[in-house]
Amino acid sequence: MSVKQRPNGKWRARYRDETGREYARHFATKREAVAWEAEKISSVARGTHMAPAGGRKTLREYAETTYLPRLEINRNTERNYKSAIDKCPFVDLPLNRITRQHVQDWIVTLRTGPVPLKSSTIRMYTGKIGAILNAATIDRLIPFNPYKGVKLPKIQKEPWDTQIPLVKHVKSMLERSHEPYTSMLASASFAGLRSGEILGLQPIDLRGPSTIRVSRQVSISRVMLPPTAPKYGSVRDATAPADLIRLLRKQAERVGAGPTDWIFPGVKPGCHMSYPSFYDAMREATKDWPEQMRHPHALRHFYASALIAAKCDVVTVSKSLGHANPSMTLDVYSHLWETSVDDVVNAASELMNLALPPAG
Repeated sequence: MSVKQRPNGKWRARYRDETGREYARHFATKREAVAWEAEKISSVARGTHMAPAGGRKTLREYAETTYLPRLEINRNTERNYKSAIDKCPFVDLPLNRITRQHVQDWIVTLRTGPVPLKSSTIRMYTGKIGAILNAATIDRLIPFNPYKGVKLPKIQKEPWDTQIPLVKHVKSMLERSHEPYTSMLASASFAGLRSGEILGLQPIDLRGPSTIRVSRQVSISRVMLPPTAPKYGSVRDATAPADLIRLLRKQAERVGAGPTDWIFPGVKPGCHMSYPSFYDAMREATKDWPEQMRHPHALRHFYASALIAAKCDVVTVSKSLGHANPSMTLDVYSHLWETSVDDVVNAASELMNLALPPAG
């Protein structure tokens, strides 16, 4: 016990945290000092100790000086974090004063305010703040995450089947488009490339008669930023039809692209085409499509569904799409692998005949 009385009559209690840093506090009575010291020593032993001044940092200060600098994220994700921070009404409160009610009230405001947001957008903004608060609990600045337990709006999603174009849709789209957009739309439809990966293509990426090396992506925002590695670090060799490779080579020749120039250049010299140009071209070529299909990502759904229909396994589809892991692929497309009862019966019958031949 390190409680001692000071010359002024106060009782001084002290303890050290797990890093060896010492904390002290003075009390009017010995009982208060002993109780405080015992509780703090016990919290250090349990691993639940909170730095006394840690929670005084504001959410904004902690996010900008501690949380964001140690993340390895792409520019779009960083921009989403900063947008969430700017929209958060309690961002300038000390961490230890933020309550679950603050978070819940914010969710209600985002859903019912003058400009109501979609459920998915609300979840994105509040989820980013929740991640920051969770990190603050891990850093032992606050005892619990006030984001946990809040009621989030449900996302009403269209069934994935309604977002997958049919062959007739893709055929009409390509017939209505013109270069360079035909090559771009074909790259999404028949190689499953993301928009940023298409915009980042260079002649050096066309490897042999049926391979596209996907090693970079560019920002799909209106701001021109340097290219980065593909999403989820999915550098890969995408297998593509020979006709698509020829289409891309012709496009590269058309614009006089050198090995490391953009196959789809923009208006400004040295810049790639902007995403809005690509998006607008697709919208123009798909005027008669159902609205939920009229975005470039639907073409990746088309490509994935074709692979699955061709009996490709989930690992193959996942690698072809550049997903982080096969479980992500299953989350989106598991229903497309549904096997009919007849298929199961036939497979089981064949197996039984091999293992247990019919009695003669």
